[in-house]
Amino acid sequence: MLVASGTATLHVAYYRKPMIVMYDAGRLLALPYRLFGRFVLKSPHLSLANILAGARVVPEFMPFIADVAPVADVARQLLEDDGWRRLMTSQLDDVVRPLEATEASTSVSRIMRGMLANA
Repeated sequence: MLVASGTATLHVAYYRKPMIVMYDAGRLLALPYRLFGRFVLKSPHLSLANILAGARVVPEFMPFIADVAPVADVARQLLEDDGWRRLMTSQLDDVVRPLEATEASTSVSRIMRGMLANA
């Protein structure tokens, strides 16, 4: 599955689906990124799934995509390699499971209920 970088990657990860993350920031941002971005951005990963994993779990093609051929090659490999898909699914489960255990949505609901009750 090809996924645009952002919260969509966490949504796909929640369902433990193998993915390739892509985002093309466009030509307008290419020069500023090349001049400054590389020095400011210290993370080796840009997708949320990989940042949370602290490792390269899903392939990333960001922030600029000059040629789609490498994306197509990785997509073909992912479709053909059952072992890689199973490994990625397992690694995504390792990323998502701790997030599910935090019950963050329940905590946020309690906070909002308290704020609305006091408003």
